[in-house]
Amino acid sequence: MTLSAGVSSRRAHTTRRAPRPATIAVLLAVAVLGAGTACTAAQHTISGTVRGTDDRPREGCAIVVGVISGGPVPEIALLSGQDGTYAWTLPAGEYTLTAHCPSGASGEITVDATLANVDAADIVVEGDGLARDQREEQRQGPAQGIASATNAGNA
Repeated sequence: MTLSAGVSSRRAHTTRRAPRPATIAVLLAVAVLGAGTACTAAQHTISGTVRGTDDRPREGCAIVVGVISGGPVPEIALLSGQDGTYAWTLPAGEYTLTAHCPSGASGEITVDATLANVDAADIVVEGDGLARDQREEQRQGPAQGIASATNAGNA
């Protein structure tokens, strides 16, 4: 039977081949190995606070990770929050965390996160801990408004 416009009513017959046993074995091996890798790649969260030697939290400090054992880790930095806190989830391992603050202060700590999360990985940064504008004001001495008021009182 022929339909209009030359279209046949017969359906094209497609043949499906069964997967070969070797292909199935390779797929199963990949699945098993992949599952084993996922189970051994434990992740642990390292968290703490970036503080100055005056014990005040430092905001906006870049925290970079160096791998002692474990990894790999991304080559990025986290920034400490307004309250100086940070948290980073990394593969199980031992790391150095280095904080670099906008003021120029920096500090480092070594953390062992091979077996569990580390919750008190506080980094103490050494340096003056003052913003650049505050350091500039300290170098220039007393504010001019105060000096003018003192001079006006002497006139």
